[in-house]
Amino acid sequence: MRLYLATAPIPPVSRGQARATASAAAYGLLPMLLEAADLPTDAAYAKTAEGRPFLPACPQADFSISHTDTLALCLLAVDSQRPPHVGIDAEPLLSLSLPKVQRLAARFLTPGEQAYVNESNDTIKAFLEMFTGKEAFAKYVGTGLAKTLKIDTVCPHFAKIHHAKLHHLLYREHVVSLCLPEDVPSGALQILKHT
Repeated sequence: MRLYLATAPIPPVSRGQARATASAAAYGLLPMLLEAADLPTDAAYAKTAEGRPFLPACPQADFSISHTDTLALCLLAVDSQRPPHVGIDAEPLLSLSLPKVQRLAARFLTPGEQAYVNESNDTIKAFLEMFTGKEAFAKYVGTGLAKTLKIDTVCPHFAKIHHAKLHHLLYREHVVSLCLPEDVPSGALQILKHT
């Protein structure tokens, strides 16, 4: 499997335009990734009934996007041996206070994930790893976050049960989580754009 990641900063815009601008920026990275993977750059994407984007003309490829107020990301996987699946999510590291993290962890994380956060030397980063990991997994399976909130992503059998593995990285003051097939190392990732 080949993995490609492109990123782009999002310029400041008005509050009302932020989400649309960020989404357009993330989808705007897809043609560059398709070109790097020697796939048609004009390949149109569609969405499943659950809203998961996919490339109907390129069954050997899968992609996922994420965006914050300041950063757009697009992840592409290409595999000629099997239909690939990927998921990505990001959150700014400095976006939360410790009291808010504690409230959100109690509300959205499993007991195992809460223990991971509480035992960490960096509570905010650990929480964001858990939360973006859940989002990335939801995008990987295509069911939406509501259906994956109760899944314990730090369970020792997570990869075996779900055939997926989470990889967390710190990129430009953002916690970024990638959900990849369990047998794909994060070292297979090529970051194409550092703008």
